[in-house]
Amino acid sequence: MNEHEQAIAVLRAIVAEVAGHEPAFSANSYLPPHLIHDARKVIEDHDAREVIKEHEQAIARRQHEDSALLLPPASDGRRAARCRAYRHGRSAAGKGIPT
Repeated sequence: MNEHEQAIAVLRAIVAEVAGHEPAFSANSYLPPHLIHDARKVIEDHDAREVIKEHEQAIARRQHEDSALLLPPASDGRRAARCRAYRHGRSAAGKGIPT
């Protein structure tokens, strides 16, 4: 856990203490509503960025897996050229691509 994630965890704990569904640890636990709102906003923004980052990583992983499935080994140049031509909508015949 890096420092940024630790700070978010602390904010979560603070918000849970002063505005959570459970009873507060102490009767002295208090934050003004505008600070609770700001803390929740920071937490929500962090969570949204994490979801986007995970989604982008999943897409990149999927694209990498797809490209590994579509491209034959590099040693087979003719088959690789045909695959590239097929992916780009060209016929291998008559286009100078070995068949």
